[in-house]
Amino acid sequence: MNIGYEAKRVYQNRTGLGNAARSIVHSMDANYPNHQYHLFAPRITNLFSIDGNANMHAHAPNFWLGNQIKAWWRSKGVVKQLTQNEIDVYIGLGAELPLGLASKKIKSIVMIYDLIYERYPKQYNPIDVYTYRKKAKYACATADAIVTISQQTKQDLIDFYEVPAEKITVVYLSCNEQFYQQHSPTEIATIQHKYNLPGAYFLSVGSIIERKGLSKICEAIHLLKNNTIPLVVIGNGKNDYADSIAAFITKYNLQDKIIFLNQKPEAQNKNYKNSIDFPAIYQGATALIYPSVFEGFGLPVLEGMASGLPVITSNCSCMPEVGGDAVLYVNPLDAQKIADAMQHVSTDQHLCNALITKGRMQAQLFSEQHLAKRIMHVVDEVCK
Repeated sequence: MNIGYEAKRVYQNRTGLGNAARSIVHSMDANYPNHQYHLFAPRITNLFSIDGNANMHAHAPNFWLGNQIKAWWRSKGVVKQLTQNEIDVYIGLGAELPLGLASKKIKSIVMIYDLIYERYPKQYNPIDVYTYRKKAKYACATADAIVTISQQTKQDLIDFYEVPAEKITVVYLSCNEQFYQQHSPTEIATIQHKYNLPGAYFLSVGSIIERKGLSKICEAIHLLKNNTIPLVVIGNGKNDYADSIAAFITKYNLQDKIIFLNQKPEAQNKNYKNSIDFPAIYQGATALIYPSVFEGFGLPVLEGMASGLPVITSNCSCMPEVGGDAVLYVNPLDAQKIADAMQHVSTDQHLCNALITKGRMQAQLFSEQHLAKRIMHVVDEVCK
């Protein structure tokens, strides 16, 4: 079977959705190598390599108009290349599908990660909300099947877009297999030295935007006046919210307690930008703190559990779907509750050991094998 992917995020997105898309592509190839996989993207970069994979093929626009107007190519022009490569089923990894697939008898599956722009439209540019909504509605209406990454997102599709429940399959994401591989103390110490990290630190991972809750973690650090463990932040953000956090840090002299790793010169290297060193950075942490108000899945929660970390996360949205009984849940809007949880994991080794054991077991439920099996089941169903 020739399976095609809309692969813009595979090659151009370094964060959440890019990681999710790469995980899907990798897991399908690793577990079902008898198929041919074709990645269609407006630009091929070094974020994902197909070297040595005879059954994987990367395609950029191969005609003048497609190269000149890449947005048009993704929304319509790519169909010409799908036909040329005899694609049987096309998977829209970026929550969209091109026009005209059905007329070419190409089956289609669309991945919908979240409808956060519908729940929190004020956090987006109005034009972006309109664009995301239009693309998602079209894809949901025309796709042969829809895949969501949580029950939360499935319910949102039903509530916001009135999508029939029977058209939607929930397939939980996995994370990079490297997070499941335990690094030695020496390897972890080497990475900590490479990035000039302290011997103990809490870890926050995610874009610096309001719903991710970094401001509440900073408030919690301020409340933990006698706790000497600093916070290391992996994430970017240039916006009013990031500016308000910077002002809070200055006001309360927290510069030594909150370390923005992306801003350090040590982090300006390929292994950091491509997330290669992230598993060891995770495994060197005291705990992962992820008090997001709303997510489609919450990939850092899984990465933290797979890494053998105690995880503190929100008691809402889809986080309980991912964390099960293996994490500490807090009200993401209550800095004191976050501070209390951080204090517990930094002082109670028995609690930490229990969370680590449960977390590793919970993470096994989200392996790449499980992910690939569920995706392939959907592919087989639409291609009957």
